[in-house]
Amino acid sequence: MKTIPEIRQALALAVDEMKAASGKISETKTLLTKADEAGKEAAAAAVTVAEKAYADAKAKAEEIKAELDRALESEKLAADGAVLRTSPEGTLNNVPAEAKNDADRELVKMAPVRRMMAGMIEQHTGGQIRAAQFIELAYGPSQLAVIKATHQLSDYATGGALSLPDFAATIIEGLENMTVVRRMQPQVLSVPGALIIPKETSAPSGSWMGENDAPTPGQFTFGDIRLDPKRLAVEVVISRRLLDNAARGGAAVRSLEAFVVRRLRERIAVNEDIGFLRGAGTEYVPLGIRSQIASGNIKAIAGTTAANIETDLRSRVTELEEANIMIQAGYWLMPPRTRAYLADLRDANGNKIYPSVDGNNTLLGYPILQTNQVPTNLGGGTETEIMFGNGPSIIVANGTDAEVRVSIEGSYQSGSAHYSLIQRNEMLIHMELYADVKLERGEAFSVLTGVTY
Repeated sequence: MKTIPEIRQALALAVDEMKAASGKISETKTLLTKADEAGKEAAAAAVTVAEKAYADAKAKAEEIKAELDRALESEKLAADGAVLRTSPEGTLNNVPAEAKNDADRELVKMAPVRRMMAGMIEQHTGGQIRAAQFIELAYGPSQLAVIKATHQLSDYATGGALSLPDFAATIIEGLENMTVVRRMQPQVLSVPGALIIPKETSAPSGSWMGENDAPTPGQFTFGDIRLDPKRLAVEVVISRRLLDNAARGGAAVRSLEAFVVRRLRERIAVNEDIGFLRGAGTEYVPLGIRSQIASGNIKAIAGTTAANIETDLRSRVTELEEANIMIQAGYWLMPPRTRAYLADLRDANGNKIYPSVDGNNTLLGYPILQTNQVPTNLGGGTETEIMFGNGPSIIVANGTDAEVRVSIEGSYQSGSAHYSLIQRNEMLIHMELYADVKLERGEAFSVLTGVTY
């Protein structure tokens, strides 16, 4: 007996055959209109064959659709009569009825994650484990009350995919500790669509004057900052054996939560930083901070001696100060190899020149953020860059609500290959968000190029 996912896959293939046959009808009819007298008979026959192929494909799809409807109806009846499985004694630890301490409050905060896990388990077990009952048993009545009050628990027993924008919000909240740009204390705005923010590019200078003197008229000039969030999609594939274990005990569910959250945050952090730091600014990719830096703030290294390095690094900070940038939260951005080199750099007596790098992860008094998203293969293939900037001068625009979709059916693409989730016993978690990044002023960042250390 075929399972519901297998029937759905067969239906998808039948629909593809219908589409192909429909295209063939259009193709043969076009040839018929262009055929000369000698070729009309063959062209007409080809049209007839194509129409029959379409009719056969349609009949097959309708038959499979009827089979799917019957299977779904049977599944629903079975789910309605299902009884919650009993769990071995001691495998589940109930939480207190009320969240009175930090640990319990953390459980309440993770309510969207609880809901996602419970929904997947219900879907995976064909309704034998109900989402509401499982949450109450594994996490306590307080968690069930929180989820019921804020999120609608739906019936996922019929399979398919579930969409969770609330779970996506939980993922986004943790990015501040993983991404480089978001750790620089930027301004974060919620921008549902494209937004233009006016900015002052120059203003008249003030002056001291006598009691009855008139101020000298000045002139303001203005520009604008355009925020246009771009789409970033991330997918994670994990084994459904985790769900099998999760269905047997609350501890496994909590482990699965941590695994899913960590994997999504890691992948989003890497991809977001790639776009935010060095994006090409195309139709679908943000313009990275590196391309927004004022040309006067870009400087090549003077050399690789300790004295050269000291002068170069200090000039990057001075560049911002001389442009009247109030450095409220300055940060260095560099690849790991450069940070390691500066940490080990010594004077003629063998003393470390920058002991603070290893001591408290600072350089010239400002924190270091190391990232592999600053390339080390620039120039001749071995060069990199060191960036310094004022974090609050960055504007991060979060677009429409991020969303997570989970599926245990269908297939996914890796390169040119396609893989079946059912055949590989896997689960696909797809997340997408919209974001953009802009500098308030190009002078708020400086960069040192041609760095070979």
